[in-house]
Amino acid sequence: MQLPRLEIRQTFARLGLEITRPVQEIEQPKPDLGLTQRPARLTIERVPGRLVIDQSEAWAASGLKDPLTLARDCAAEGREAALDGIARIAEEGDRLRAIETGENAIAAIAAEKALPPPADFTIALMPSPFSVKMRYEPTRLLLHWELGGAFFDPKTHRPVHRYIPGKVNPYLLQKQQLEIAVVMPQVDRRA
Repeated sequence: MQLPRLEIRQTFARLGLEITRPVQEIEQPKPDLGLTQRPARLTIERVPGRLVIDQSEAWAASGLKDPLTLARDCAAEGREAALDGIARIAEEGDRLRAIETGENAIAAIAAEKALPPPADFTIALMPSPFSVKMRYEPTRLLLHWELGGAFFDPKTHRPVHRYIPGKVNPYLLQKQQLEIAVVMPQVDRRA
């Protein structure tokens, strides 16, 4: 025997989404640098080299002296000769006074003055070695620097930010349904 049965047909609901995407724009303006540069300055001062040659000693050794040096040397020689003469006279006086020694002082002094020792004699026209003095002052460079520099005054700008938020709109594409039907078995009446 066949029994009636229930037939159920179900349709599920379907949702649709309408999506608007968000928009974000970021723009960064370039900064203003404000850069100023002052160049460095270099000043060069040159002091030329100098060679000093002093030949006065060589000229003096050759007998060719300048008047001031000649007068100074003659004065020194005269003073020395005067002092030597005073010393000689004082010595002769001491010898003459010393009767107790038994020396014939007058005869001895007369013999010394009559036969003097030979004079020192040299021909010295050549200057002595190293009598010419030389001094050299090298060239000097004096460098004066004035530093330059870079002056930096930046001005920055904030970023420009624009944002449009996105949206989601849901909607119904298909409604849900539930159908229930009773299906009766078919009876074969011919039997």
